[in-house]
Amino acid sequence: MRRAVTEVTSVDQRVCQHVLEELRHDIRIDSTNVGVDVHDGIVHLSGTVLSYAQKVIAGQIVQRIKGVVGIENDLVVTVAQPCSDQEIQNTVESNVFSDVRIASPEKIKVVVANGVVTLMGSVPNYYEKNAAEDDSWTTSGVVNVVNNIVAAPPVVRTDAQISDEVRAALAEDPVVNAVNVNLCVVRGMVYPRGTVPSYAQIQQAASDAWGVAGVVDLVNGVPLTSTVTFVSAPVKGNCAASHSSPACRCRSRGRGPPRRPPSSGSALYGRCCPRQPSNHRQTASRCRRSRRSASTEIQARPGRSAPRRRSRSGTP
Repeated sequence: MRRAVTEVTSVDQRVCQHVLEELRHDIRIDSTNVGVDVHDGIVHLSGTVLSYAQKVIAGQIVQRIKGVVGIENDLVVTVAQPCSDQEIQNTVESNVFSDVRIASPEKIKVVVANGVVTLMGSVPNYYEKNAAEDDSWTTSGVVNVVNNIVAAPPVVRTDAQISDEVRAALAEDPVVNAVNVNLCVVRGMVYPRGTVPSYAQIQQAASDAWGVAGVVDLVNGVPLTSTVTFVSAPVKGNCAASHSSPACRCRSRGRGPPRRPPSSGSALYGRCCPRQPSNHRQTASRCRRSRRSASTEIQARPGRSAPRRRSRSGTP
């Protein structure tokens, strides 16, 4: 049990080191005051950054690190040059109205309080909702963004049609391994469950689902569980697996399988005695003594002569 805890800790340390290196090398973010903690593959970001854009970028950087199964982004935005709420609102509204990705910007309402931007209204699809959020968090002075925009598809489709198209979109995406992903659609709301190999595939699966016409919402975001398995090689001389397993490579004294398989008719061989398979503590010296005693017993039997040795040339 102690060894398993050590292996998990070493994996977390490796993930933490990679996250710190990626944050330090990215010129878009100042990671001087960013703290990283990893436990069971879940990365917790703490500390302060200079803008909300840097907070979002930090989360995006962590998503692509191998071994990450979850992210807790608790970075606090400390704006170097604070802006008034009215200035922030005017800038966000200007960005939304000038964004070509948003077909009806007049249906989006922007409210700002203490640097926190709240988006409200309705749009035809998820991509317009996401575009409005992008226009908000890239604005200077923003501390946080709350996206309450509702995606209201103009075309009403059946749950079976939505489910089939979402499954097809996941199957056709080369980035997502959707073998273990299950879907349930109720009134246009998609409930995904299952496992994917990485956290980045969770975000990609959500994007694929939102791209299907008729999807109203993804319940609880994308509650997929990313599963990353790290397999360590067996340690020579200190095998933790069963000694009868083919993976066993233990060669320490008194442990593991014998070096060669038993031959037919042989009673004593190798490192331990096959007549006592449960006693793997018998040493090689004891086996040799038992073999010598057995040979003496055969020679001493009356009516039988000792076996003659053959020379190297093969003649008696």
